[in-house]
Amino acid sequence: MIEIIKAVNWPSAVIVLGIVAMVLFRRPLGMAIQRVRKVSKEGVEVSVEAGQKTEETPRRNVDDLMKAFDSPLLLEQEKRIRNDLQSKGLQGSADAVNVLIRHLAAFQIGYGFEVTYPLIWGSQLLILQNLNSNPLGNTLTALHAFYEIAANQHPAVFAGYAFENYIAFLESTGLVSRTGDRLTITLAGREFLSYLARTGKSTVKLF
Repeated sequence: MIEIIKAVNWPSAVIVLGIVAMVLFRRPLGMAIQRVRKVSKEGVEVSVEAGQKTEETPRRNVDDLMKAFDSPLLLEQEKRIRNDLQSKGLQGSADAVNVLIRHLAAFQIGYGFEVTYPLIWGSQLLILQNLNSNPLGNTLTALHAFYEIAANQHPAVFAGYAFENYIAFLESTGLVSRTGDRLTITLAGREFLSYLARTGKSTVKLF
């Protein structure tokens, strides 16, 4: 794993390590993120839980959040990132914050797409492609045809899986938006299709 990380530049490694961190430290990270109120050059401000002293210092807050990522591998990669920022004259600057926020946002989007891809069905991808080619979207009645074809081909899989739930999955992932009886693709949906193309993932899947 370490050799793989060394072979790529640090933005790419951030994504790799981010995925590792999400898996290994999901619960402590979730608890830490829930407490975050503000991130700035001065530090990270977190909410104070009941029973805590309101005098808790920003330094203590940062320490608590950093513990969610306590790992020798992460510390090693963190050092590489700091050195890279320093070599570019960015360490400790507002620009460094903006760069890191941009890469964190990219990781969050990419991670979400990686989670969605194994779960989405082929017929749902067809719906997404249909909506992508129709700026005004399409009606649920028209889109029901995709569901019917897949259900007829795989009756055992679709048994007990209603069309409403089938569409609700696309909504829950943020790939489509519903207004009345019409679905439209979202920015996330368009980017998801682009992401599949860029990463060479097939849009031909089961069901």
